[in-house]
Amino acid sequence: MCIRDRLNAAYETLTTRSNAGLTNPTHDQRPPGRRDFHNWIEFQKITAPDICREVLASGSAKQLSNLVYSYLFNTEKPDALELPETGILQKQFHRGLAPLNINTRPEGRHFFIKLLEMPEQREALSTFIRSGDMLKLRIPLGVYTLKYAVGNVWYGTRWLFGSKTVFNRIEKDIEFSFEGTEISGNSIELYIEPTLLSKSAGEYAFDF
Repeated sequence: MCIRDRLNAAYETLTTRSNAGLTNPTHDQRPPGRRDFHNWIEFQKITAPDICREVLASGSAKQLSNLVYSYLFNTEKPDALELPETGILQKQFHRGLAPLNINTRPEGRHFFIKLLEMPEQREALSTFIRSGDMLKLRIPLGVYTLKYAVGNVWYGTRWLFGSKTVFNRIEKDIEFSFEGTEISGNSIELYIEPTLLSKSAGEYAFDF
């Protein structure tokens, strides 16, 4: 399947899902055309157009889907939701042994976090942390990377913080293992540098 076919397939699937339940949609309710989508790529403010074009060239189903979801957010304009309480949203394990403490600064920005087990980058855990809160977790032994989305206004796990979401990830993987007879833990402080806030969503926008 060529790149354009992949894009069109993702577009059709997501717009059909978005329009589900509309038996006789009005003109305003009908999903915009693909030409609108390609024009949006050039003028959207989520990230650089070059990054969008790289996503199209990659052929990655996940990245293409995230790109189309970003477009649908701007066309559907969903209502903001109440902030979740600080805590675990979803986890893929029953019991953790190693302590992981995540701290945030009281700067008015909230964090949606994914902990991915390496090297497969399988999602082990997703959490929400309100600005200034700390979350204490117990994680299975292993090596992980941590991605996070940051923003002020919450639209749910599909849209995250909307078009103003800032994406980032920790620079180094974190490891939980035995050190002698004890289990090693980790403590992380998450915050966003002002230089990152001044930029768009950047290279992690469609790979979250």
